[in-house]
Amino acid sequence: MGIERAEIKWPNDILCGGKKICGILCETADFAGQTLAVCGIGLNVNMTDSQLAKIDKPASSVYLETGICYRPEDILNTILEKMSSWLEIWLNEGFSGIKKRWEELAFGKGLEIEITENGQAVQTGIFRGISNEGALVLERRDNKIEKIYTGDVNWKI
Repeated sequence: MGIERAEIKWPNDILCGGKKICGILCETADFAGQTLAVCGIGLNVNMTDSQLAKIDKPASSVYLETGICYRPEDILNTILEKMSSWLEIWLNEGFSGIKKRWEELAFGKGLEIEITENGQAVQTGIFRGISNEGALVLERRDNKIEKIYTGDVNWKI
């Protein structure tokens, strides 16, 4: 789609220039003895500055990042192609292949963060990456490493 500066904000947001452009939610479900993944993707496609101004956090859209107004079906086809290539990485390399690429695109790695739950700060420290399980790796102020599995991340920039 021509977006040059996309980054991943743990665990499930895609940012462009520090502004949210996409959110992804994946959950597992057991069905007939199989574990299946159910994924939802919310992508700001053709939203304008005036539309995004109504959102309470900094946001962007594919249109604002590229200057191109896309047909939703073209965006869907691109997403499906990318998902297929990520699935191929998963099948060939396991999570280590995903993790390597995820960390290359990680937003704020090495910066101080605050983890909140229900609006309350529960941890602070340096964001060091993700674990082999996908947890956020936090270096606390006492230099101990902790894995964070849930919570909202706020950067102390």
